[in-house]
Amino acid sequence: MMHPFGLPCLAIVLWWAVGAATAGPIAVVPGRAVTAPPCAPDPRAACWDVAPRLVRFAPSGGEIRPAETADVRVAWSPAGLLVRAERLPSGAGIEVVVSTGRGSLLSHAAHAHAAEGLTTVPLAPPAAAGQVRDIQVSLVLLDPRGGPATVLPWAPTGDGDPARPARLVLASAPAPGRTVGVDLDPDGRIRISAAGAERVETWHERILLPGGDSGIPPPWSAAGPTPLAVIPPDASGWFTVLATWDDPEGRPAEVAAVRFHLTAAGAPAASSLDIHPSPRRLLLLPEAPFVPSEGARIHLGDPAFLPAARLLAEEIRRFTGRALALADRGRPRVGDVWIGPSTRSVPRHLETQGSLSDALRPGGFTVSASRAGAVIRADALAAAVHGSLALADAVGPDGRSPAFSAWDAPDLPWRFLYHRWGGPLDRERFRTFLRRVVARGRYNGLVLDLRSGYRWACHPELADAHALTGAELEAFLGEARDLGLVPIPGSDAPAHAEWILKAHPEWAEDGQSDLLCMRHPDARALLADVYDELIDRFHHPPFLHVGHDEVFWRTGQVPEDRRCPRCQSTPRWVLFGDDLAWTLEHLHARGVRPVVWADMLVEEWNGRYGDLHRALERVLPERLADLVVMTWARVGDPVAALAGGPWALVRGHTGYDDWKRTGLMAERTHLVGEALALFTPHPWSSLGREPGSWDLRFHWTNVLLAGTTGWRADLADQGSIDPTLGDLVQVPAFLPGYVHPDAWSGASRPLDLPLSAAPEGAPRLALPDEIRVVDVPFRTGTPCAVGPGAPLVLPVGRTIAGVSVLQAAVVPPGPGLVLASARKRDPGGAGPVVAEVRFRYASDREATRPMVLGLHTGPVEVPARGAALFEAAGAALVPSEEAARVDPEARDRVLVRFDAWNPDPSQVVAHVEIRVLEPGLLLLVAGAATLEAR
Repeated sequence: MMHPFGLPCLAIVLWWAVGAATAGPIAVVPGRAVTAPPCAPDPRAACWDVAPRLVRFAPSGGEIRPAETADVRVAWSPAGLLVRAERLPSGAGIEVVVSTGRGSLLSHAAHAHAAEGLTTVPLAPPAAAGQVRDIQVSLVLLDPRGGPATVLPWAPTGDGDPARPARLVLASAPAPGRTVGVDLDPDGRIRISAAGAERVETWHERILLPGGDSGIPPPWSAAGPTPLAVIPPDASGWFTVLATWDDPEGRPAEVAAVRFHLTAAGAPAASSLDIHPSPRRLLLLPEAPFVPSEGARIHLGDPAFLPAARLLAEEIRRFTGRALALADRGRPRVGDVWIGPSTRSVPRHLETQGSLSDALRPGGFTVSASRAGAVIRADALAAAVHGSLALADAVGPDGRSPAFSAWDAPDLPWRFLYHRWGGPLDRERFRTFLRRVVARGRYNGLVLDLRSGYRWACHPELADAHALTGAELEAFLGEARDLGLVPIPGSDAPAHAEWILKAHPEWAEDGQSDLLCMRHPDARALLADVYDELIDRFHHPPFLHVGHDEVFWRTGQVPEDRRCPRCQSTPRWVLFGDDLAWTLEHLHARGVRPVVWADMLVEEWNGRYGDLHRALERVLPERLADLVVMTWARVGDPVAALAGGPWALVRGHTGYDDWKRTGLMAERTHLVGEALALFTPHPWSSLGREPGSWDLRFHWTNVLLAGTTGWRADLADQGSIDPTLGDLVQVPAFLPGYVHPDAWSGASRPLDLPLSAAPEGAPRLALPDEIRVVDVPFRTGTPCAVGPGAPLVLPVGRTIAGVSVLQAAVVPPGPGLVLASARKRDPGGAGPVVAEVRFRYASDREATRPMVLGLHTGPVEVPARGAALFEAAGAALVPSEEAARVDPEARDRVLVRFDAWNPDPSQVVAHVEIRVLEPGLLLLVAGAATLEAR
């Protein structure tokens, strides 16, 4: 496997190792801080000569337009903040927002629009020397029809940031101009110096997230006297440093800011030999490599492992184009593969020298491979699947693996993936998702929360138009079992019961919410029918997930006489406890353990509402041992709150974030498993329900990471997600879209891109001369910007198997909202087609391959967790020009490899066209190559 810039993966050095060896100054760029001197409200006064100038005004990320310049100066007087604007672009004005104090809300801020000349912004409390405030100054370009057309915040460097104001100090005298330095110490600490400053602050410019009681911690920050030495967080991106100097009276007198960029390290144990996660024990052997040849055979030491053998053959063919046969009899030959249990002997010639001989732990496997062949040992189908995929990943797209022996086993017995099935769903993609993501995530339990997504035999009125039939569900369950997954049914009640109440609204507890009345006899009878059908349809599973989360009565805000008369006089914790007790009794009688969410059982969490945490008092003590409690956040510390009880405890996540996943090594003694819950039906698309990056917490890359931390708990504490993904974007486990079809010889030929300048304001990248994505090298340079109505034409003139395009999209906010809305209406949930690759044959025939946003292309500035697209063939993380100037290791932009396969490789292709179909969108094409036909 090769690094995106053509270097072997073994040559990648983690950032902190580089930092320790190259201690010294860290390059910085100007930050946003304003020291306003006192001045007179006269635009010709001499004090304006020493007032700070705000010159550059830039659009926020994703907008395709250049930065603008102006001469805006800031000072103050007792009347307020003085703003002098000169040399504004034609038709432009200035918007000024000044907070009443640091961190105050915009609703309490002073606001003014200004044109050319001098404007006074009254402040409350009145302006005085030593005040510290927040300020946002923006250049407003007006639409000829009236009103602001574009707002460009002041940005000395980089994109405009309308969400983060600058720091403002009202000084008693003009500032002499101070400097701030940032250095890297040999021990990995960042040292910030600002001579004479009383204090310095620094923080990570993370994407701003919701606050309140959601439990999301604030961005990393540190503060103290200068010099300040701190260990930076395991997070990549831009950091701001702010230094403040005081006057002799102890009042703030000057402020200065700089920014620097850091690239953090990925988890050092994330992968070895391109196997993800890295095996616990791995020996590289002094033997010739294992190279599976066309026609090599896979032998079974246990017929039950046949699905694992089929998956191994499928993956080897997908990566290399070579077909392995499944042997029905005969002795293994040199170069063959054997899969079987540890109790069966293996032909001596297949055994590698120095093979690991550890006894298998439950759920574990061993793999050894060399020129002689490969051996996979496991004692259960799930472990055989995981061992087979480890071997396939070691072979990878280059078709060979060094001789090695590996041993691996899970830390936790259960690794659950909870998937809420609902609405229209591309079922073929879901099958591929199971085979190429869930299986590689080392899960062994698949919870399918069906609700109205299944055509119930007992209550057909509950199903929606896209529901699975019984035969379709049975086919999915069979495929899951073939991957070693235990299918587990799921539903949700008494809250989130809209799937019941849409057919039976009279059963709602308060007539207005999604809360089912827990004393309605018909509702309880329906739930009994539903649970029984799920148990039978899933062939008597060990667990049934029954929800019981977020049970909130909305009648807390309305008169009590609106409550259900059956429930009105009863404490709500009793209602919830009796429902939970009934559920446990019913499932106990069927021999199935109930799984519930944890939130209502923790007093410091949602259990505080109506004392619902007391519900456990209503459950028979002997039934509590049946219960499996699954957490879904770190709010209220549910593991600590529930550890030591008679129930089994599973640590879960809804969305996989750094702040949620840490601490697994310390908590695992209390756990029987870890879980990830997906509350979006399309985790394979990086275009979420909304156009921002928040839904990327549910993206398929997080499915892989969450499953493998349940397998290896130490990975949960090995750095942050994005740097880890940056190191993994070309590891086979993160290439579900990579395919090596029969028509492709495996060779490629770079195509020269025409010299064309990107539109002013388009993202600018710092690219090397060549970027290799998996097995295809691309000649790069200045990317071509392809827009609607201006296709990129690439001459070919011969037969080819296809064309590979290294590219990314620029999606401005407005078009992004439109595309996100269109995706919601897409019946298959794939995403919108925004571009296409068109083959023009010598015969004048044409054929096209669509490019779907979120599957084949994505925004160039997307976070690393969305860089790997489900149907792309790899990605390269590259630096923007600005980040590269200060951090040579920066990887803040992404280019995606999209392989468009020629539907008729026997015909001569005259040329290939790349067309953009979506108005307002640009495609940055950094390289292209033909995929040569056999």
